[in-house]
Amino acid sequence: MDVMLGQPLGLWMLLGIPVVLAIHFLQSRTQRIEISTLFLLDHVPEENRQGAVLQRLRHSIPLWLQLLAVLLATILLSKPMFLRQDFMQSIALVIDNSYSMTAFTREARETINHETHALDRATARTAWYVLSSDPTRPALYAGDDRVAMLDALTAWSPDSGEHDPSTTFARAKDLVGPQGVVAFVTDHVPSNIPPYVAVVSVGESFEQAGFAGAQTWPASQDALHWRVALLNYGATPVERSWTLEGGADGQALANNVTRIEPGRVRVLEGTTPPGVKRARLVLQSDRFTLDDAVYLARPERPLLRTAITVAHEPSRRWAERVIAALPDLAPAAMPDDAHIAWTTSPGDGAAIVFYDAATNESERVYGDVLAESHPLVEDLSWHDFMGRALPGPPPADNEQVLLWIDEQPLVFVRGTPPNEQLHLRFDVEESNAARHPSLFLLVHRFLEQQRTHIPGTETGMAELNQSMARTGASYARAPTLPGWFTIEHEGVTRFDGAANFAETREADFSAASSRNDLEDISPERAQTLRRADPLAPLWLALLGLTVVGSWYAIARERNRAV
Repeated sequence: MDVMLGQPLGLWMLLGIPVVLAIHFLQSRTQRIEISTLFLLDHVPEENRQGAVLQRLRHSIPLWLQLLAVLLATILLSKPMFLRQDFMQSIALVIDNSYSMTAFTREARETINHETHALDRATARTAWYVLSSDPTRPALYAGDDRVAMLDALTAWSPDSGEHDPSTTFARAKDLVGPQGVVAFVTDHVPSNIPPYVAVVSVGESFEQAGFAGAQTWPASQDALHWRVALLNYGATPVERSWTLEGGADGQALANNVTRIEPGRVRVLEGTTPPGVKRARLVLQSDRFTLDDAVYLARPERPLLRTAITVAHEPSRRWAERVIAALPDLAPAAMPDDAHIAWTTSPGDGAAIVFYDAATNESERVYGDVLAESHPLVEDLSWHDFMGRALPGPPPADNEQVLLWIDEQPLVFVRGTPPNEQLHLRFDVEESNAARHPSLFLLVHRFLEQQRTHIPGTETGMAELNQSMARTGASYARAPTLPGWFTIEHEGVTRFDGAANFAETREADFSAASSRNDLEDISPERAQTLRRADPLAPLWLALLGLTVVGSWYAIARERNRAV
């Protein structure tokens, strides 16, 4: 039978055993002398008043009753509790998946092992749920085997940037129910944690410095110019050595030692030798390793050629302004060589389509702009867009409307990849399109979407775990650790470059701290979920009897000694 003590401090009562034994060892014993007359009393030696004398422990009923009373009092004060075989508790562990946790993975696993052992003893069975704080990640474990749960944690590797765990907290609470426990294992104590979440923070503050950003651009036909930032997150100056590696064999091209003042940025800049188009900067390692290396690749993308065939001058100027502002976008020598056309007379190919503004004033539609749910307009604001929808037919089956004005399509997409067309059904001249950032971003996204259909390989740098949908493979993402990587789609290499850590907030450990709310929860749950000792009244009654019996036995021995 699994038994635990509700009040372990009650075991201190066992110290009463040596106290009782000491009393019986040291007590004085009166010697009984029988005489026939009283005249000899004058010759009796004076009583020894030196106090207790160490005696040989003798068998006596009061001794055994007092020892039994100590044991019964110990049982009552320590409150033994028994498992309820008919009850299963539910516990959800939400594990912080932020990059900063890579510095505390060992501490997190050890703390989880220790705390779950205490929680597991509270009941006969426990349902365990281990969830990532990043709601886009799958659950790590669900089951009733604590050992299997701990084994699942060995595969856990934090690989998320800054994110909001509130969705995961709500999901965890739904899983465990009102009587379950939700614990958040992290390295920073959050400021807006829900009241039902117990915080288990395993972090600690330490000095840290690392790479905080990188830029590259071609220095010549076959060389690379680079610029990187070194950031000291600590409160004291640090000196860090760094090495530039490049070439096919990764040989050292340069090395130096840089001093960085507290809270400051130090910029390093240089150029690789001819023939070296990609390199790696390696910093002297510290406890947080993700920002101790930066991989440098020459940025190159397939050139998107465009052709403007719009006769309307304001629309033409706006199209030229967009082309000039976007990288890797250039006018085609001939319209037939263009990947995408800016036109008022679309054919079957990819195009950005303008509409004829020669309509009556009464036919133009005014109103607020409403946006549909679509990647091209996601997170864009249109409340300050000023324009008027031009009349036209209702949307066809092969058209996806992006923006509406009073039930009239303002912007919509027609066709299917790679021959999609973006239709701008408003008067550009009488709108604020030239100054509206959301419209600019909408067109930019459409052009980048069309670039994925151009043959060729893109090279450059990406952030860890960044979506690489622009390569044409909508499922592809950059690696979760810094390094070189390649993306192939439909048998063609679409990207060849590097992934680097770029979450500077995750590299700052000045506010990391420790806290453990489960230390208080485990004893409380043991008392709530376990069955109290049903024999407690019996032990109390026996304690009373032993006390009375001991008193009676002592009184009887005294009467016999008189």
